[in-house]
Amino acid sequence: MTMTDILQVGTSRFLQAHADLFFDEGTPQRTVTVVQTSGDPSRARRLAALAAPDGYPVRIRGLTDGKVIDETRHVRSVRATLSTATDWDAVVVAATEASLVISNTADAGYEPRPADESRADPQAMSFPAKLALLLARRHAE
Repeated sequence: MTMTDILQVGTSRFLQAHADLFFDEGTPQRTVTVVQTSGDPSRARRLAALAAPDGYPVRIRGLTDGKVIDETRHVRSVRATLSTATDWDAVVVAATEASLVISNTADAGYEPRPADESRADPQAMSFPAKLALLLARRHAE
């Protein structure tokens, strides 16, 4: 797996269009590994598209100094994608090696689950439990 500066836990469009764009356009440019926590196999194509060499498009619309802006930028900061369902060991390594961890999830991800207590099956855990487990491993390293 490619070592990146930032571990992004969650695949939200907010992070894609804001954080990842800022990391791409910032100085210095930063690189990102995106982790899908839901394990939803139907999103595998989306994960692959995020790390495509040509990047993914973000449309910018609004006003700057009274002038209309309507442009598309390509975000290339995402260099790798992982899933907690299939890549847990690599997710743990990425969490311990990244210089920064960011996250975002929908409200449903915060619902407690029985697996939160046992820690035996990370994929069955809630989002906060998965994140706490990763941060504990990061702290232990």
